[in-house]
Amino acid sequence: MKGVHKFCLFLFLLSPFLSFGQRNCGNDTYYDLLRSENPNFDTSKDKIFQKALKFKESAVNALGAEKDPSVVYTIPVVVHVLYNTSVQNISDGQILSQIAVLNEDYRRQNSDASSTPSAFAAIAGDAEIEFCLATVDPNGNPTTGITRKNTSVSSFSVSTDNIKVSAQGGQSPWPTADYMNIWVGPISGGTLGYATPPFGASPGSRDGVVIGYQYMGNTGTAVFPYNEGRTATHEVGHYLGLPHIWADGSDNGGCSFDDGISDTPLQSSPYGGCPSYPSSSCGSSDMFMNFLDYVDDRCMNSFSNGQIAVMRGVLTGFRSNLLSSSACGGTSVPCVDISTSPLIMGFESSEDFSTWNVENVNGDVDGNGNAVTWVLGNDQTDFGPKTGSQMMMYFWNSNGTTGANDYLFSPCFDVIAGHQYQLELSYACASFEGTVFPEKLSIGFSETGSSSDFFVITPDWTIDPITNAYPNYQTFSRTFNANSNGSFSLGLHCFSDADRYALQIDDINITDITSVGTQNLDPAAEFSLYPNPAHHQFMIQMDHSQQFKSLDLEITDVAGKTLMNQRIDNPFELEQGISVAHLSAGVYFVTLRTEDGIQTEKLVVSQ
Repeated sequence: MKGVHKFCLFLFLLSPFLSFGQRNCGNDTYYDLLRSENPNFDTSKDKIFQKALKFKESAVNALGAEKDPSVVYTIPVVVHVLYNTSVQNISDGQILSQIAVLNEDYRRQNSDASSTPSAFAAIAGDAEIEFCLATVDPNGNPTTGITRKNTSVSSFSVSTDNIKVSAQGGQSPWPTADYMNIWVGPISGGTLGYATPPFGASPGSRDGVVIGYQYMGNTGTAVFPYNEGRTATHEVGHYLGLPHIWADGSDNGGCSFDDGISDTPLQSSPYGGCPSYPSSSCGSSDMFMNFLDYVDDRCMNSFSNGQIAVMRGVLTGFRSNLLSSSACGGTSVPCVDISTSPLIMGFESSEDFSTWNVENVNGDVDGNGNAVTWVLGNDQTDFGPKTGSQMMMYFWNSNGTTGANDYLFSPCFDVIAGHQYQLELSYACASFEGTVFPEKLSIGFSETGSSSDFFVITPDWTIDPITNAYPNYQTFSRTFNANSNGSFSLGLHCFSDADRYALQIDDINITDITSVGTQNLDPAAEFSLYPNPAHHQFMIQMDHSQQFKSLDLEITDVAGKTLMNQRIDNPFELEQGISVAHLSAGVYFVTLRTEDGIQTEKLVVSQ
């Protein structure tokens, strides 16, 4: 991106491609204001743009898996309505229509996406960026994400940006690192809107998007030909680092200027109205239907993949705080610290299922219209749990015609760099009328607790309802290491060609085993614990051919606190079982000491 910005009106007078007037973008005037306040404005902005341009999403997460570049980023929004007359006090419905348009345009779900010419359709993409009105204000209180202020100012000037200053009749922003602030009000000079590009050390008090009240959303006060919400789509593109499609700074027009994005063709100047395709200014068809041109709302319909890479690069870089904001989801629920409090789930009636997330991806239903998906805490007597009175179940589809594609995600848990963790779960199948329609199950993790970034830690395997039939529960166990600090949810993905049986899961345990230090007894005298997880008591199985003068039994918690220390003179006393009824659910370590050595084993108590 090169050159110096000039007024949109100047470009309008010079462009030979305009019809029916042209969109009046206020960014040229606004950038002049920012330059006057920050002499390094252009240099800073260009550095951020160049960094975003090189953005690659093949980063590795804390568990060593490659991050999925298809993860959807969500931007929390607060809308400040400034009105001098009652008609300028636009309705909540008009604001909601604008949020809907943004979500459609940035996910390429807009109804006119099919209007993109075939020459550009292959490079027109889904930005996988979504927008939500904030539900939590900066003080942690519930909010609609909309503020309103009756102002004495009849119109706000782009050159002073006073709409963002409470003392000048505007409204000061909410923290710009955590919210995308949108101001809506009367703007002077016929300006449709303008936005702050990413520049400087951090977002500041001017950061955000401004939209004239006549151009917000697609209902109410929105006026033709800018009545389909594309002014905000255009300006948010600037907010996320995009230059105009023809290259800001092209002065009198010309093909020697480029917007810096490889898949947008050279274009000498902006278009307006609704041009006919193809139209050319630099020897190739122009992409005037791009959201960053100046055509009417009804004639713009796409972002290029190169533009999308820049916007996502800005979101994971300069504007990354927006992605960690809890402004749209209420107060964040802390993840489980499994170093001190393991994640244990037996799916009993006393347990809380509210933070488990079920995704019925293909929306399949059975013959009665009931969703075919994971059911938490099922106590169906035909197919019992491994322990306790309930388990988790994936129900068959009684008509057997719809394939499965369903996910289950656990509450999130924190991992610590350098720590080792162990995952255990039990599974079984129950066939339907003797038929064999094997399901496939994959196990993995997600940073968002959804299928959007699910990564598999096991090869997909087939669970045969004959060999793995209930009550023959099988135990899956896997250890994994954390390369850095992070938060994850356990994910289970059930999929097959036809649902004709029930898949059962019980007794999920994720524990930090880093602190387990084991020095084995003589190989002939090693011991094991059962059942594990234990409910009220556990047994110790060992080789009785070894005779010991005595055994010392110690049980400690994950913090190293001794909870039981008992001398056992006769090893056969162990056959009576060790009571753990007094212990709360959690992970403990059982240590046996003899004159020949010491061994420590992990014990999970699931009361």
